[in-house]
Amino acid sequence: MLRKVASITIVFFAATLSYAEPTAITVRVRSHDAKFIGSAAGGVGVVITDADSGRVLAQGLIRGGTGDTKAIMKTAHARRQEIAGPKAASYVAHLNIRRPTKVRIEVRGPLAGGRNAHLASRTLVVLPGHDIAGDGVVFELYGCIVDIVSPTPHEFFKPGQTVTIDADVVMLCGCPVMPGGLWDAGEFDVRATISDTAGKKIAEIPLQYAGTTSHFRADFKPAATGGYRVVVTAALDASANYGYAIGGFVVKAPPAAKTPPAGAPGTN
Repeated sequence: MLRKVASITIVFFAATLSYAEPTAITVRVRSHDAKFIGSAAGGVGVVITDADSGRVLAQGLIRGGTGDTKAIMKTAHARRQEIAGPKAASYVAHLNIRRPTKVRIEVRGPLAGGRNAHLASRTLVVLPGHDIAGDGVVFELYGCIVDIVSPTPHEFFKPGQTVTIDADVVMLCGCPVMPGGLWDAGEFDVRATISDTAGKKIAEIPLQYAGTTSHFRADFKPAATGGYRVVVTAALDASANYGYAIGGFVVKAPPAAKTPPAGAPGTN
């Protein structure tokens, strides 16, 4: 009797699987007013779940290039026109589903973005055997990536010594910022807010384009000893893209000169 039940169960399970159809879903993420996010920015994590049960159906990483600059940034797009092209970063999930399924797609990245990585998700219905190809499901993330190059964390300085604040600013896709470029350095407001350990703002200074791609710089001379917190922000108001980074440094007084003991050679 048990063998008969087991056989029926196996036959039923096999029949159920036979109705499952491979279904491909292409997922991409684009930086707002910029290009596709891929390997150059660390990629983007993707998780696809059954929206009703929460079961993970697929997960992976968006990899590849940023796409064709002319097609994406310089050409007017018609309805349903594909702009990603074969070189634009993507993740293709292969699902085996046997019925209409509402899925939840979640993307997180860019993975090299640090504090400027973002999370987005959406739900959609997927039908067995109906691939979502071409540009696929395209997410759009706002922001830019800001990295403080200098000062390094817990770097030591003396009172009155010049502290050079260097920062790199790129779009979420890793696309460069430069004067007259597609992402014009002159349109960015990059500044550093410097505060003490109590949170009191000491200074707010603009960073200027430093002559090399995506690089901004300013100098600051701390007067007092103690720990300093540096927050560098970048704002591109024309497209509502913003980013920030946090760093810090320490100012210590130089050690006092040692006074030779009385009667030592060279003293009177």
